[in-house]
Formats: sequence, structure tokens, C-alpha cells
Amino acid sequence: METRNYWGYRIDITNVEYFWNELLNGRLRQGWGWLGDQDLRNPNIAEDEGARKNIPMIERVKENDILLVPGLPDSNNVTIVEATEDWDTGYRFQINEAMNDYGHIFPARYIRHFARYSGSVPNSIMSTLRCERRFWNIRDSDEDIEILLRT
Repeated sequence: METRNYWGYRIDITNVEYFWNELLNGRLRQGWGWLGDQDLRNPNIAEDEGARKNIPMIERVKENDILLVPGLPDSNNVTIVEATEDWDTGYRFQINEAMNDYGHIFPARYIRHFARYSGSVPNSIMSTLRCERRFWNIRDSDEDIEILLRT
């Protein structure tokens, strides 16, 4: 099996339909990107504390890494996504003009989703989904995530 990392990734749950449609088109969007200066490639981003919290995404996610996205396609589900490129090279910044937000775009592919509160979801995954950060490493659930990928 190839070496890959596993991540948790939160979205703005007030616009789930938008995030879902973007993902189905190969774009995993992230909020907190409503100003041009918030482009993660901007050398002065350290001045923007909120956007700066997204820098680990662009630095750490590599092609074939797996992300769990709670609340997608709805609040009762978790979507499994695969990074289709290293995010430091595949990242784009383009603010959605109609929403005036969501400028961070990461290349990703929808794999599947599962019912968050299903009895078949392993405890390690249920536990990590309680994390409130927008992005976090899922260190101890890789085997359980691989099982979910095969079912």
C-alpha cells in the first residue's frame, strides 16, 4: 500500500450545497478566503491571523492523501476525499464573486461518503470527528479509514 497521510478538513456548513458542487467538480474549497491578500502563496499572509491557519494545508497535503470532511454532503454524513495533486503546487486562489468568499481551492476527488453516526463507523473515526479545528492530522485512524475506503 502506498504511503499517504490522513486529514480532517472542515467546511463552512452554512453553504454545504456550494461546497458539495465544487467538490464534484474537483475543487475542495475552504472558507476564510475573501480578500486577495489571503492567498496562501502571499509572502505577507502572516499578517492575517485567520488565513494563516490554512497554511498547514498547502504545506502538508500531498497527492493521494485522504481527507475526511464532516458535514458534507449534509450534516449527517462525512465525505472521503483524495488529494489529486500536492497542494503546494495544485492550490489556486479565486474568490467566488457571488459569495465574496471561499477563495482557497485545493485539487481533490470525491471518493464516497458515509453516515456519521452509523454503528459501523469505528470509534477512532468518531473520536477524531469531534475535533473542532478546520484542519487536523488523523494520526491513529489510518487503518480504519482504509477499511471505510474498501466498503
